Amino acid sequence: MELIEVLRAKSKDQKRYLLWEHTQDIIYQVKKLHEFIKANENVIDFKEIKSDFFLEDLVKAAFIHDLGKINPYFQGLVFKYAEKKEKEWLSVKKFFKELTDQKVKDHEILSVIFSLIFLNNDERNQKIRTAILLHHYNDFYVKQEKNIRYIIDNYPEIEKFIEFIIKNNNQIKSLLIALIEKQKELLGEHISNALLNEIEPGFIRLTKLLQKIKKGYGLTTELKLYEIDNEKPDYSFFVFLGCLRRCDYGASGQINVEEISSIETVFQQLEVEISKAIKLITNKEKIWQKEIIAKIDHSKKNIVLVAPTGSGKTEFALLWAKKSGRKVIYTLPLRVALNDLFTRFQEFKIAKNGKKAEINYFDEKYLGILHSTSFMEYLDEEKEGKKIDINCKMLSAKLFSTPVLLTTPDQIFLTSLKYYGFDKVLSLYPTSTVIIDEIQAYNPEMAAIIIKTLEIINKLSGKILIITATFPPYFRKFLFKNKGNTQEINLDFTLIDLKEDISDKKSIKNFSLRRHKIQLIDDLLFNYDSKDNNPSYFVSKDSFRKLNKILTTNPDKNVLIIVNNVGKAISLYETFKNHKIYAELLHSRIIEKEKSKRISKIKNNLKNRKHLILISTQMVEASVDVDFDILITEISPVDSQIQRWGRIYRNRESDYKESTPNVYIYTGIDKGTKAIYQPEIMLNKTIEVLEKYEKKGILNYENEREIIEQVFKAKINGRTLREYYEEKIEETLEWLKYFSAEKKSQAQTVFRRMAGIQVLIPDVMKEFGDDEIEKALGALIADRTNKDNWVLPFESKNESTNSIAKIIKKKTQIETSKWTILKKLYSYSFHVPIYAFGKNFKTYVFLEREMFKGFYVLKQLPHSSLKKIKELGINKLENLNMDKLEIEEENII
Repeated sequence: MELIEVLRAKSKDQKRYLLWEHTQDIIYQVKKLHEFIKANENVIDFKEIKSDFFLEDLVKAAFIHDLGKINPYFQGLVFKYAEKKEKEWLSVKKFFKELTDQKVKDHEILSVIFSLIFLNNDERNQKIRTAILLHHYNDFYVKQEKNIRYIIDNYPEIEKFIEFIIKNNNQIKSLLIALIEKQKELLGEHISNALLNEIEPGFIRLTKLLQKIKKGYGLTTELKLYEIDNEKPDYSFFVFLGCLRRCDYGASGQINVEEISSIETVFQQLEVEISKAIKLITNKEKIWQKEIIAKIDHSKKNIVLVAPTGSGKTEFALLWAKKSGRKVIYTLPLRVALNDLFTRFQEFKIAKNGKKAEINYFDEKYLGILHSTSFMEYLDEEKEGKKIDINCKMLSAKLFSTPVLLTTPDQIFLTSLKYYGFDKVLSLYPTSTVIIDEIQAYNPEMAAIIIKTLEIINKLSGKILIITATFPPYFRKFLFKNKGNTQEINLDFTLIDLKEDISDKKSIKNFSLRRHKIQLIDDLLFNYDSKDNNPSYFVSKDSFRKLNKILTTNPDKNVLIIVNNVGKAISLYETFKNHKIYAELLHSRIIEKEKSKRISKIKNNLKNRKHLILISTQMVEASVDVDFDILITEISPVDSQIQRWGRIYRNRESDYKESTPNVYIYTGIDKGTKAIYQPEIMLNKTIEVLEKYEKKGILNYENEREIIEQVFKAKINGRTLREYYEEKIEETLEWLKYFSAEKKSQAQTVFRRMAGIQVLIPDVMKEFGDDEIEKALGALIADRTNKDNWVLPFESKNESTNSIAKIIKKKTQIETSKWTILKKLYSYSFHVPIYAFGKNFKTYVFLEREMFKGFYVLKQLPHSSLKKIKELGINKLENLNMDKLEIEEENII
């Protein structure tokens, strides 16, 4: 039996998957990637990826990368877990009989040894060899510096393995020649001959290496790797490594590394559909987005667009991407907003002034979505009758093979943290347009990570577009070239400000409209009771009287009330309930399923009823597309405040003309507001500027921009607020110079620690599940809690989602999938920002030990509290009879 017909690459779906088959598959993916690059080379500026050398080297790396699987330990593993044919296994055992004790678990280490047969030690070949070494996660990468001399120390069996190859050189040569012959058509004559011609000199190199090892020399005398400078990384090398890894994963998952050849086909219908949508929504023929696109110098790679809320920034971004002619990576910080956009890009319906239209920006096959719960969007499509292979879609998104990808920043902007595997993302930058929406949503630490990543994208000739209504002034230092600016990161963005660049402001929705009349109320909306054992916020009789007066004098208006933390939102909701005032409640720590229901209900009710009252925290600022008539809000920093105003009088065609305000701002600064918004002087300066504009009547977009600028020019201790935020970003940028995360999960943890975590409540799922699967799943997790030490049993944490699905099927007799299980886990979780833990960070550390399938588990809740949790969400964890878990409520939003 020929050895080439029995050696396996992996246990694929418990079936035979031969080494030559996988080698063929990955070379095919390399060719697909090359076809994509060639088809779009006129819009790709990164020269290295377009060169013939890049293709040739990538093909060689693909051919060699898994040769290390020609070893008895690896073959034993794949034969163990896959369909085992006795004759084949005996043939393999017989061939490797001299190496029965060889146990190098990292096959890529042995692939490096095989590489010496095909590659000499020039710089190009060093890069190929190093990419082969690093294409899998291994101890060599984690524990040691990237230097070949350590390999022999960590893997002493290598010497015996080299001896085996040389002793059996005739069989090994025949095997390698047969492997080349199998791929000859894909390899092409030039590369096939180059590989064949290196075999004889390669065995001479290998023999010299063995001689040096026996004399006590290290591998570096004959086998050299490319040295990676961590302080000044060669990003072109990491692009090469990332391409190899993407092709390898694509081959394994039977997913094309690129879904299409020419990007032009993706945008065929876009311009027509956008024109149709804008004309129907604005009732105007003139489209400002096209006017700006026509003016842009497209040699400028990086652009910041500043335009009003609701003016069509997203449509501009898509038209700009079309003009750029590249793949699109569209980022939004909030998953709920990203999911809405995913649906909208495929299909959305407009009805206005008796006219109706169905808009389709993209064919659904060109769209992908990637965030930690994006599989839910594909599940929803499946329910609607569309045939969706969720595994395929998710793998496709993770490979970044879809030409239009919607994603959250933790999936795409972590390359600056240099986690193992960041090269896969990096390899996408040269061929992509990256769009950043809602940049004002990031705190200085997250902003620094994004800015550092933008520098990498820029170096790799990617294109970047930032779109925002409230561009934070402190970003300018890092994005624009200024005389005398000594900042290391200087990205040379071009600013497009509709205030300056469009003459006909009437063509821009919400630019000239006077939408907001503000009134400042010099008072606290809440009082704080700290006397008893359960300190909390409450609405005094006087506060309620003033608030109710606003509501009763506007009986036909829909009212949005935004407060600064969850405790306040719940307190106000319960106060209204006690006074028989119907209101909706929305905040971040309501379980996701209930939150989604409420958002849908609120949007529907806004269309056809009056005097809807919504009480919310600042989560509504950017994540929910709503249009209320009146806003009542606590004071917040200026950019947050302007975002809140954007939730009212949003989709109107004429100025707000009433004499009464439609924005009421409580300017009292209590303990809870101080805890969230630092420095406090930011709030004071915001109030000072708002007092001036309160007297100016009804405000338009330009007034709002002026307010932001004036606040950030205000000085504290001799420096402006803008300088304060710049220094915070610079501190994180300095830290990033020395930081490297080991894995992407760790990098995401760093980013999410600056953002937040999802906490699962299995008891609520068990009690209130909408179906048998939810109830059974909640019971499974809740009942496995160790009640003595509150720790989930080890086997529960490590049980695969597929095996959990099987347990649920056994309990309920209902077929389910791992994706359904994950969706239901997410549906009964809620969000907690990490900074909410304040001084009690040990609480977070405790919760972190309780992770289950990516969720932090909150267990042992009193049965009497479950109904209230479902209605109100979670306020203070210590109120749930959980002495070990304390969270500073004032910090939670």
